[in-house]
Amino acid sequence: MEKKRILFKVEGYKQISVGHIYRCLTIAELLKEHEVMFVTSKRSREGIDLLEDSGINYTVIDTLDDIFLLIQKWRPDIIINDCLNSEPEYMKKLKSMVNRVIAIEDIGEGSAYADAVINALYNEKGDDQIYFYGEKYHCLRNEFMMLEPKEFTPSVENIIITFGGADPSNLTKKLYSAVKNVHNFYQNIHFTFVCGFVYDSERNGILSDPENNISVLQNISNISYYMQQSDIAVTSQGSAIFELASLGVPAIVMAQNKREQSHTFASLENGFINLGLGTDVTVDLVQKTLCWLIETPVIRSEMRSLMLKNDLKKGAERISKIILNDGGT
Repeated sequence: MEKKRILFKVEGYKQISVGHIYRCLTIAELLKEHEVMFVTSKRSREGIDLLEDSGINYTVIDTLDDIFLLIQKWRPDIIINDCLNSEPEYMKKLKSMVNRVIAIEDIGEGSAYADAVINALYNEKGDDQIYFYGEKYHCLRNEFMMLEPKEFTPSVENIIITFGGADPSNLTKKLYSAVKNVHNFYQNIHFTFVCGFVYDSERNGILSDPENNISVLQNISNISYYMQQSDIAVTSQGSAIFELASLGVPAIVMAQNKREQSHTFASLENGFINLGLGTDVTVDLVQKTLCWLIETPVIRSEMRSLMLKNDLKKGAERISKIILNDGGT
């Protein structure tokens, strides 16, 4: 295989979370036989910390125009642009400078100028030569690839609550209040809050509370273990929905914002109870939904089955073939 230079353009900061950085790092691991570089802007302070910890080759730019100078200097064969809404002029210029342009999770007008658009969060239809949409193109992290779902049990012992690296809508705080109420009815259930490294748990009063059977974990490296051990999850509509589905964990989901609310995978047909926009959801509704799900093992079992029908573990292989234009997707 001919070795290629592959450039990732990606951002990660509190307002948009760091999920884009995590995803690109996972994809980069698949392409380790090639020469890889990341580029991000100065505002991505949290993302830069992640890149630094990963040990991957990266550079920081001041303005978007600086990426064109970097391309002239480094001369990549492929650029992977992980961007929510690309502009046409920007993407056209990229295409004029790089042989192959890949757009990830991009629903902007500029995506039409990419060689391939990969978006696991939507199931829209388009030109099969360009668009690769749906859950089959989600790239599971390695820690989930090796795990199998635990055996289903009618009783609920563990519930996990996680809202990503930043939780910009502070849904964690809402769930913390709800869980304390739920504990009054189900004192044997253990609740684990997993908070990302951007989220300030202490300032928000999210602390471990043994009396209410609550543990709070911050910035852990093995969230897959806690997901696998859980009987129910509460989460937002980012990459965690695919990770939970791969393990068959029935989940209640709330969107961080209206754009996340449009993600199509977190639906009842895939085993999720979707409460809509998290900022509109009341503590009382969360509490009642949790109690109902705890009390209905038949529903949880059906949700688990719907989740596990999805073929999620081959997504990484499909993505690498698209990036390298290797066919067989």
